[in-house]
Amino acid sequence: MTRPANSESGSRSPFSKWVRGNLRLHSVRECVTTSDIDWVWHKYRTDTEAGRLRDIQHIMFIEEKSHLSEPSTSQRETLSIFRQILNPSAPKPFRKKVLSKINKMNVDIVFWGHHLLQFANTGPEDGLIFWDHKRVSIGGLEDILRFDVNPYTLNPISNHEKGHHPKRQRTFDGRLVE
Repeated sequence: MTRPANSESGSRSPFSKWVRGNLRLHSVRECVTTSDIDWVWHKYRTDTEAGRLRDIQHIMFIEEKSHLSEPSTSQRETLSIFRQILNPSAPKPFRKKVLSKINKMNVDIVFWGHHLLQFANTGPEDGLIFWDHKRVSIGGLEDILRFDVNPYTLNPISNHEKGHHPKRQRTFDGRLVE
């Protein structure tokens, strides 16, 4: 049996209810813990300045907490392990080429890791907002979710991080320069 779920709506899937009530899956006795991922945030299309599509996508995981709640100790441990496995280059994004089944082509995935989003009350419009324990505005949160700023540093994402190649020009002798 695992710890009862914290849920504002009180509704959970039948599987969740079964897991949480199953004595054979007792979290302490069986040394197992469970945690869901609240948000998988995926920018599935990147346009260039010229309006062409790029084969670069951005993705991150977000843990949402209301009332400035913190992840439990076991959840923090699981998420820490998860971060180290999935993004060993943090705070830089981790890049990997994968096959897009929808586009039927290889795409570059820029993985921005796992982040904590906390609301002082219940959401972005009724109180303060914190991203990885740093206060952000609604506009700042929108910038993060649009992948306009680096989710680790909150600084604008460089063209390299976005996957854009810098504009190059040919010099009089034919060399390419940025």
